[in-house]
Amino acid sequence: MSRWHILGAGAIGSLIACRMEQSRCAYTLLHHHHGSSSRLVIDGQSSRQLCVQPLVDLPLASIDRLLLTTKAGQMAGALSLALPYLSDDAVIACTANGLGFENALGELLAGRRLHRAVSTAAAFKDSDAAVH
Repeated sequence: MSRWHILGAGAIGSLIACRMEQSRCAYTLLHHHHGSSSRLVIDGQSSRQLCVQPLVDLPLASIDRLLLTTKAGQMAGALSLALPYLSDDAVIACTANGLGFENALGELLAGRRLHRAVSTAAAFKDSDAAVH
């Protein structure tokens, strides 16, 4: 099974990673900062601690499936950081809480196809940065 790399360890990215883990899908949750961290996801009555890895620790051209889950205004910056890590035939998908980022991403992708999604899942981070 192919691994998904989820760039954006906020509420939605962490929720998607949690759901992938529950479904036994291979994933890596990434952030663009240096240093590893973790994210607590509270899903109903259960909770999980997810490992969040820095994008810069990956080998170049190693991402075959990328899911961007940042805020709309951060999409282009996140994709710019991820470009060197994408394989030539990488699948690129995004879900964001806003509009207007498609043109900027299209320019960065230079002819690559972008799959866009709208999330109907609700998630939020509390004051302790736990995702609910």
